[in-house]
Amino acid sequence: MSRATARRVHVLRAVVDDYVNSREPVGSAALVERHNLGVSAATIRNDMAVLEEQGLIEAPHTSAGRIPTEQGYRYFVDRIEDIKPLSAAERRAIHQLLEGAEELDDVLARTARALSALTQQVAVIQIPKVSNTRIRHVEILTMGPGQVLVVVIASNGDVTQRMVPAPHEVSDVDVALVRDQIAEHIVGKPLHAVTGVLTSVSSPPPGDPTGFNLPRQLLDFAHTVARAIASALTAHQVDRVVLSGTANLARSQQDFRKDLTGLLETLEEQVVLLRLLSEMEADDDQVVVRIGSENTHAELTDTSVVASSYGTNGSAMLGVLGPTRMDYSGSMGAVRAIARYLSRILSS
Repeated sequence: MSRATARRVHVLRAVVDDYVNSREPVGSAALVERHNLGVSAATIRNDMAVLEEQGLIEAPHTSAGRIPTEQGYRYFVDRIEDIKPLSAAERRAIHQLLEGAEELDDVLARTARALSALTQQVAVIQIPKVSNTRIRHVEILTMGPGQVLVVVIASNGDVTQRMVPAPHEVSDVDVALVRDQIAEHIVGKPLHAVTGVLTSVSSPPPGDPTGFNLPRQLLDFAHTVARAIASALTAHQVDRVVLSGTANLARSQQDFRKDLTGLLETLEEQVVLLRLLSEMEADDDQVVVRIGSENTHAELTDTSVVASSYGTNGSAMLGVLGPTRMDYSGSMGAVRAIARYLSRILSS
């Protein structure tokens, strides 16, 4: 790289930094004043003219200053040498926020809030796939006459609950018998196999020994509980995402060319976000960035997405979504740190 080319890279980096921080077009005089570039304003103007010819910066309307283009942001991101690490205070804040969270849904919700707060963007976390997850514990709790609460805990900490009707004459001893029979059939089994097991034991052919070994008067109740668990687990295994920080978009509204309504509606469509994250699948510890029109969905072309994999063998993705005027280094650092932190929590 020639000296002039290297200097223009520094100029572009300075334009991006100043524009991200101020939201104001950047002029050569401001660059000379704020950055130690070691050359005159005239040289900077010439460099900016070359960058504009290359499509890396542009003049918005009639402004004398310049702002980065999508291509400029891409050039900048591809040359980020050091991803900004989290400060000690930020690490402490994450630890305090996640401390005490045990259920998977709670862990992910808190993690999404932490990531959104760190980046001031929308945080998106894909709930991990359950291919290696097993049933760890089953509990049935009497909640009052005619009703029990069924609780199923998975090995990844995920908790599924379902209220189930019960005969009024069922005692706590009866409930314990049913619980033990169901636990015998599903505890230790992979989550993806449990639905089939429960369907089989809740509708066995006459005389089939694989059914529940219970008094006749408890069989209907046991079958009802089994079907409820199967239904709840099936619903729970559907790919889902956790969102936090959509209000941050309103604070950045002027960074978007279009009204935010379409973008907000898109964020409600989990299938779009799941497809986006699956398309950004990354190797362990790698951070992937998509900028503007690199996002193929029409409502996402004004946004940038920074994402990384987490969990066992990178089984799920998390990231942030915001305007293209984004602190890329800070967002990449936060996403990578949160992905590492979450992976450690889920593996412990």
